[in-house]
Amino acid sequence: MIRRSTWVLLVVLVVLGGLYWYLNRSPEEETAEPTPAVSLEYLFSGAEGEVTGIRVASREGDEVQVVRNLAGEWAMTRPQAAAADQGMVGAAAAQVFALRVLNRVGDIAPATVGLNNPAYTVTITFGDRMRTFAVGDMTPTGSGYYVMMDEEILVVDRPGVEALVQLASNPPYAPTPTASPAAPATSSP
Repeated sequence: MIRRSTWVLLVVLVVLGGLYWYLNRSPEEETAEPTPAVSLEYLFSGAEGEVTGIRVASREGDEVQVVRNLAGEWAMTRPQAAAADQGMVGAAAAQVFALRVLNRVGDIAPATVGLNNPAYTVTITFGDRMRTFAVGDMTPTGSGYYVMMDEEILVVDRPGVEALVQLASNPPYAPTPTASPAAPATSSP
């Protein structure tokens, strides 16, 4: 005859086995809906061609213009003709193709978002073709700026816009070489 404690142990063993099976069973495969692909939209595409000029003018009157010369180097033409910092202008030119459109704004008055008197007007030259856009206010979330191009109001990402408009307040003049101090004369014993 089986004792009562043996029956209790058998019941506990069966319950634990069932619990183990329940927790380790493979869940039914659910049909997952594909996640819609996020398409990124940029203000300018590579199809525009190579950037050959950048002009940024602020409403305060600051203006800078750089152009690529025949040797393929950047040169300042405004506020005065001078050599340009190749790295700084090259980075700004590369940023032209990274101006990401975050949103297309529907019917809104340009004055509402600072585009009636834009903070900056940016003109990008691609070979013999020029494209201009106006930069208005920053969005309430701080993620971008209201931009008007081809009569359409868009929100463009903040870092991209700031990389271009900062040229007006910080013109990319080539660094001037500094003269190294003359080495002291050493006397030999």
